[in-house]
Order: sequence, then structure tokens, then C-alpha cells
Amino acid sequence: MRFAWCVAVCISISLTSGPAAVTPAEDQAGQPDQVSKLIEQLGDDHFKVREEATRKLWAMGIQAEPRLREALGGTNPEVSKRASFLLRKIALDVTPDTPEAVLGLIERFNQAGRDDKLRIIYELEGLRAWRQILKLYSLETSEDVKARVRARVEQVAIRAARESIAADKPQEALGFLAMGPQGTAGLAAIAEFHRTHGSLKTELTKASGPDQAALRLALLRSSGQFDAARKAAVEAREPRIAAVMDMLEGDPMPLLRTCTASDGPPSLHALYLQLAEKNWNGVPLTSKDFDPLQPFLRGAGNDNNRSLGCGIYFLLGEAAAGESHFIKLDHIEAFHYYDLLERVPEALKVMGLSPDQPDYAAWIEKRAKAVIDHPDESDGEQTDLVEMATFLEKRGLRDQLKHFEPFLAKLAAEDSEVFLTILGSLFHTEQTRTGAVTLAKKAAVNYAGDDDLKWGEVLDGVFNEGQAAGTWWTWLGELDPAVSRADRLDGLMAMLRYGNDPGSLRKKWMKRAWDAIDAMPKDKATEKLNLMKNLALQSNDLVSGLKAWDQLLEDIEEDDEEDITDRSFSYLLYLSAAGRWQDAATLWMKLIEKNPSRPDFHAYAAACLRRMGKDQEAARQDEWADKLALADPRAGILIGQAYSYGGDFERAGQWWERVVLTTSPDADLWVRALTLHGLDRTGAGDWKRAAAVNEVLAYNGYEGRGESPSLRIRLRVNADFTRALSRLKTDREQSIRVLEKCHSLLPADGSLADYFFPALRKAGLLQQHDEWFERSWKVMESVIKAFPDGENSRNTAAWLAARAVRHLDDAEEHVDKALASSPEQAAYLDTKAEILFARKDRKGALELSRQSLISDPLDDSLRRQFERYRAGPFPTP
Repeated sequence: MRFAWCVAVCISISLTSGPAAVTPAEDQAGQPDQVSKLIEQLGDDHFKVREEATRKLWAMGIQAEPRLREALGGTNPEVSKRASFLLRKIALDVTPDTPEAVLGLIERFNQAGRDDKLRIIYELEGLRAWRQILKLYSLETSEDVKARVRARVEQVAIRAARESIAADKPQEALGFLAMGPQGTAGLAAIAEFHRTHGSLKTELTKASGPDQAALRLALLRSSGQFDAARKAAVEAREPRIAAVMDMLEGDPMPLLRTCTASDGPPSLHALYLQLAEKNWNGVPLTSKDFDPLQPFLRGAGNDNNRSLGCGIYFLLGEAAAGESHFIKLDHIEAFHYYDLLERVPEALKVMGLSPDQPDYAAWIEKRAKAVIDHPDESDGEQTDLVEMATFLEKRGLRDQLKHFEPFLAKLAAEDSEVFLTILGSLFHTEQTRTGAVTLAKKAAVNYAGDDDLKWGEVLDGVFNEGQAAGTWWTWLGELDPAVSRADRLDGLMAMLRYGNDPGSLRKKWMKRAWDAIDAMPKDKATEKLNLMKNLALQSNDLVSGLKAWDQLLEDIEEDDEEDITDRSFSYLLYLSAAGRWQDAATLWMKLIEKNPSRPDFHAYAAACLRRMGKDQEAARQDEWADKLALADPRAGILIGQAYSYGGDFERAGQWWERVVLTTSPDADLWVRALTLHGLDRTGAGDWKRAAAVNEVLAYNGYEGRGESPSLRIRLRVNADFTRALSRLKTDREQSIRVLEKCHSLLPADGSLADYFFPALRKAGLLQQHDEWFERSWKVMESVIKAFPDGENSRNTAAWLAARAVRHLDDAEEHVDKALASSPEQAAYLDTKAEILFARKDRKGALELSRQSLISDPLDDSLRRQFERYRAGPFPTP
């Protein structure tokens, strides 16, 4: 074998206790005389002798290390060089049997720059060279390089430890964790290892020295001792972690005080924190408090500063003041804002229309002319036209869409490129799955006519589904050769669930497709089954998806390495949505056989097994999930999601809380876990914790990029209404004032129905509940009167009434009209289920909830609703 000598082999190499801890036990007694003899042979005159001695010493590994280190200082340069080479290999845990590919990457790593070293680590990961990656990191001398690769190496240590845990080698796993970076994430993983292996108390006793403050902090966080962890965080000089403990005990302010501005002037950031704290302390904000914003709102700095300043108004619940500035920044976003809050007159005014008598025809004509005359300079007018068309469709004003038709016909004839761009936007805007579908379909048919090339352009521009849309287009023509192209487009739109489907067109075309598949030989059916499977994923179709997957599975041999579950994770989720827990559990266990170190797979299996009544088997999978998570925030979130999909929301909430507790608040996924934890605590009525968490999430809205004003208001309402309920017993008058303001900010927003109205009843605030609900109902009734064909508004009204357990007959009438237009719309089906549940009709609610899951099997909120209808108490009026 020819050895590649390392350039930097003469550096001082020190082996840490971490690597030694994970090396399999060796015969440390060894043969000292033999080692000495072999070292002497490293300088032999004969090349073969030197090579053989090198090979034997290499095979001895760490037991030869002390004598090799002594040989570094010898007088024979050949011995020193080979001893240095061997020490490097031993330090990297490289043996004569290490694959050449790994050896090559290690040598490249030694010569590489910072960014290249990260890429090499990814390549070594692909070869599962865990130990070598961790050793390379420990030997790296550049702090810049270490900082660049640290996050990746942390994950490597966890992956290596998981494989060892799955192989029942816990000490090897602990060794891998000890070899990884010993920052917040690395120590958290070690602490979680001890918690799940029963050694946490022992390690806490041992970690008592001043130099072990960081480890002690990690251990205390894993133990859930908030107060002790806070003190340890102070000792470890981790103020943000100490502040997280305060937040979990109900005080968000210490954490907010540790935040620094990542964007915009520090003075704006400081002002927000100052006013947020004042608001948290129950001191009403006045207009004078916002005076420091005015220079920024008048244009000091730049547009970003104006946007940040405007956002502060919304985030602190001063919407009226914020609106006066926001409409000047972006009229389209202002239009969306008012439209979303059912404030249609203001939405129209922002777009330059009279709220009382909007002249849609003249408005459209003016902007259409600008597009026709200057297509390359009319991006703003194009956006305005698409947004207005979408608004008219949504509000049921389809008769007004006729004013677009001459413009679109002329544009199609004069500039097909711009026409197709606008057409694609009309089919589906960035804001919604569908735009002005009625208008778009008519324009597409008029443009393409009987020209197949033009139909190809339409399909490519509209669906963005690549070959799939074209394949479906061709197949629909084969399923019914007599159908017109216009009707074929209607069928394709219905199958993809674009737009309304009052005539249940989708069911008719799906039946044709399945009848055709049933009549096909297996080899031809497979292609169509895959097409149906993909369609089901695109359109959230539970029934068709499972039917396609089930038939595809029948054709896979038991020992076939290409298991469909490996490629179709959604299949398993669809099975759970259908309540097929046995099938789901069987497939999850098969996946675990292939991937035993995936913690979320064990959690999914546990959730399914528990639904089958196999609690002991589920508990074993729970234990595996717990042991393998190792404080990895992504794994913790996924594990919680797994339990949630199985309807085990208590365990899901515990996992999301654990992620918040054990992860650094600076980690990318911490806010995601905090959001889930906030929702869980709000749903549980844990108002003190929920209020603190929601206040931190509101701050995140300040830091968020591109957050809409409506979202910022919702963040404020979530924080304030939970805080008010947490203080209701100690300051009832002030709490009610805060709750009333929360309602006034979002009187017609469906989000009030989720928690606000049920919480008011539970708190005994029936008078306020009824008064504020009637205000909301009055707003919604006026909107419906103005736009009787606006099905989304009818559903919002029905949802508010259902959750308030008021006006149930009127609510049912509204949702029935919405369902008449969109009979498979999952949200509408769930609204009607909520109405039946409010009437104590559990059976009827469950049936409608099943239908909603059939239409959207991956929606977690619908699963929660199903479990509530299945086992939860009826709402109290």
C-alpha cells in the first residue's frame, strides 16, 4: 500500500478523553517490546520492512500511541515522519481497513479552505464516517473553520449517537456526544442522554464544580427544574436561557430585554420593547407614547424604517393609527388587509373606488388601457387588475367580471406573452390557491379555441405542474373523446380542486378515471395509478390517494427493496387520517426496521399502536423516541407532530415544551417550537404560560420580514387576551377592558372563534360574550347582505356562531349555501360539523368531520377537531 503523507503531520497531537471513551476496549497491556521493535523498524534501510512495521503499528491503534509519541522526538527523521503519520491516523480513528474514499476526503480536508471543509464534511456524512468527522473537528486549529462547521458537526455527533443507541451501545453513544462540540446544543444532547438512561441525578451530583456550570445548566434544563436552571444559567453566563426559564414561569420581559435589533434603527427596537413592557404591565398606551415613531413614519431613514415603525402600531394593538400610515406604503397590501378583515368599503377606497357606488367598469377600463398601450411598463396595473378580479370572484360579484373580457381578448390578440402571464395569475394568485377562476377559464377557452398548441401554452402557464397537467389533459380527452376542450378544462380544474364545483364535476371525472383503470391490464394500470396518486397529493384527496396506493402496494413483492412507503411518506399520514391504524402501524414498523435510529418514526408507530389499544407496545416505541431525540429541536418538533397526528395532543404538547426548554432561544427552530407550545397552552387554558409565550411571539412579529398587519394584530390579540384572562381574578375591571379591545381589533375575524369566545364562556363572562358576539354577528350580517354570494364570508359568520353557540340555525343556513357552491371544501364541512356538535349531535359532527379529512387529510387542525368531536365534551352555551 502507498501512503499519502500529510503535510502538517508534525503538529502537536493530543487525544481527548472523548475519543478514548468510544474506542472499543483494547488489550492495553500489549507487548511493549514488540511495539518498541516495530518503531525501530520504521527507520529500517529496507522499504518493505518500514512498510510492514507501519502497517502493524497502525493495526495496533491506540495501544501503540504512547511509544509513537516518544518516537516523535527521536533522531531518525524517517521514524519521526512515520510516527507522526501514524499518530494522525490513530487520532482520526483511521485504520488500514478504512475505505479509500474516506481517506481521500480526510486528506482533502487537511488542505481545504473553510467553505470546502464544510462540503467535505457533508461528503463524509454520506459515507457515514462519523468518528472521522468528529476527530477532524477536534483537531481543527482554526476557530473560524470550527464556527463554520460547528452546527453540522453537532448533528453528526447526534446521528452517530442515535445509531449506537439503536444498536444498544449506550456508552459508545455517549462517547460520540462527548466528541462533538460542547456548546449549548452538544451539552443539551448529553443531558438528554442521561435523562433517558436514568443517570441524570448522578451526573447532576458530579457536575458541581465552577468549571462545569454549562453542563450543570444543561442537566437542570433536562430535569425541568426551572428555578434551579435559571440560577445555573446566570452562573454559566447564559442570560437568554435564564430568561427562557422566566418566560416558562409566566414572565416574558426578561427574555425580551435580552433581544437586540437585527434590522432597522436600534431606537425603534428599543421603543417597541419599552412600549411592549408598559402594555404587559397593564399601563394603557397613549398617542404620546408613539411620538418617537413620527420621524420614521415621515420618511427618516428609508422605506424599511417606515414599515417597521408602522408595524409597531399594529403589534401593540393601535391599528387605527397604523392604518393611516400603512395605506401610504403599499396599496395592494392595504387592500388585502381591509378585505381580510371584512372592511370592504375601506378596501375599495384604497383601490381608488367609491365605497358607496363603485364603478368597476371604468376602473378596469383605465388600467386595462395602460396594459394594452404599454405592456412592458404596466406591472402595477397588471397586479391591480388581477387583485380586483380575485376580489370580485371571492365576493360573488361574477357579473362584474364581464368588464375584463374585452381587455383580455384584445391582449391575447396583441401580446400573448403578457396575456398568458396574467391568465396564470387569474387562475391562482400568490395569496390564494385560486384567483378569478370563472374569468380565467372563459379567457383561456376564447384564446385557445381549437388550437392544440395554444392549449399547451395555457396548460403550461396555468398549472405549473409540468408533464402531469399535459398527461391529464390527454387522458381526459381519451376518457371522453366527445367532450369539448372547454369542458375538458372544467374537468381538469375540478380534479385539481381549482375553484368552485357546484355540479360535483370532480366526482364524475374521477369515476370515469377509476372505471378506466379497473378495466386496464396491470402493466398499463400502474402508470395511471401513479398518476392518480400524484393527483391525490396535489388536491388533498384521501379516498383516491389511498385507493391508488393500496393497489400499487399489491404489486410490490414482500422482499422488494423498493418499498413504496420509503417514497410516499404521505401514504402513512393518509392511512392515519382514514383511521387505518393497523395498516399504518405495520408500515411504520417496517420503516423502523430499515431506519431504527429515526426518533420520529418510533413516535408515529407509538401513536398508531396506541390507537389500536396496544399500549405496552406503544410505550416501548415512546421510549425509543425519547432516547433517540437527544435535544435535537427538529426531531422534537417532528415527534410532537407524530403524536398529534395520532390524536395524542397531550404528548405532542409535552414534546414541544421540551424543545422550548432544552433548545437555545437563538436556534432556528426554537420559534417554531414556541409557536406550537403557545397554541397548545392557549388551547389548554394555561393562560399565564400562554400569555408569556404569546408576548414573545408578538416580539417575533416585530423581527419578522414581510409580516402582514393582520397577522401582527392577531399576534397582539393572542398575547393580550391570554394575559387578560390570566389576571381576571386579580384585576377584573382592567382585564375586561383589555378583552373588549381585543375583540374590537378583530370583530369579524374567524380567529376569534377558535379560542376567544369559548374562553369567555368558560371564564363566566357570559354578558360580555353575548354583547361582543352580537357585534361580530352584526358586522358579518351586513357583509353578507352586501355580498350574498360571498361563500367565504358566510362560512366565517357560521364559524363564529358555531363556536359561540349562538344563532345556530342562521349559521347552518349560511354554511349550507357555502357548501352548495363548494361541497368538498374541508373548512366548510368542519364548520357544519361544529354546528352539529354545538347541538350535541356527536354522530353527525363526526360524519362531517370525516368528510373534511377526506378533502384535506394533512390538516392538523381538522384532525384535532375530529378527536374533539370523537371524545371531547360538548360546548357549554
